[in-house]
Amino acid sequence: MSYWEKLNEMEAKEIAPGIKRKLFYCENDPRMMIVCLEIESPPASFPLHKHEHEQLGFVLQGKAKFTIGKETKIVEKNTFYRIPPNVEHGAEILGPEKGIFIDIFSPIRKDFLEGEKPFYFEEKND
Repeated sequence: MSYWEKLNEMEAKEIAPGIKRKLFYCENDPRMMIVCLEIESPPASFPLHKHEHEQLGFVLQGKAKFTIGKETKIVEKNTFYRIPPNVEHGAEILGPEKGIFIDIFSPIRKDFLEGEKPFYFEEKND
């Protein structure tokens, strides 16, 4: 285990076309995980969804229209956001600049560790 990792050298997994995810987490403690999302070519959408995890985030680069609960706001570089557990939320990443977003989840997202795509990107078969 390494104590340090450089963001630009971390392994990225594509979870949807043009959207990559990088994970950094406590290997022996399930309370916290950091996720970096890189959106190569906005616009891109994260449909409304909710989960049991508390989520804190930071816009490192780019711009997005976030909806959290009943509130919608345009957020840009150097903006933090907070999403309580089980509150519906989603985002539309706006262009033209690449989006880079850092999210902290508590507890960790076991589905992310298992390499699963987020459920809101799964194809729906009617």
